Amino acid sequence: MHQDKAILKALNEEVFPSLSPKFNEQAMQLIYKEVKRKKKQNFILMISCLSAVSLGLIVLAIYLLKHYISFNFAIHIQIPSFKPDTISQYYFDIYIAVLILVLISLDHLFRNYWYKRRYEGSVGQ
Repeated sequence: MHQDKAILKALNEEVFPSLSPKFNEQAMQLIYKEVKRKKKQNFILMISCLSAVSLGLIVLAIYLLKHYISFNFAIHIQIPSFKPDTISQYYFDIYIAVLILVLISLDHLFRNYWYKRRYEGSVGQ
């Protein structure tokens, strides 16, 4: 009988020290920090590999053009002649280019605004 009470008393005692109340929160913060660091590291590795492969392809293309196709790398710049009938065409081309640039800029601006409102606004809720 005395042994049963001693066993029950030993089982009811706390053998392990209690954890601080913020232990789970601190552990999760460390985990999120590590995940963020890993994602950043993987992104940098991916960009580095992509850049290396792209540079290799460019060098290979130049080598093949120079040695096997005998491509002339001398740049011949021809100055365009401006005649009255072609000037209006240049103005139209410049107008279209500026219009496209403005539309792309507005698209980028509105997409960023929409993204911030949709994803960053709902994180704290």
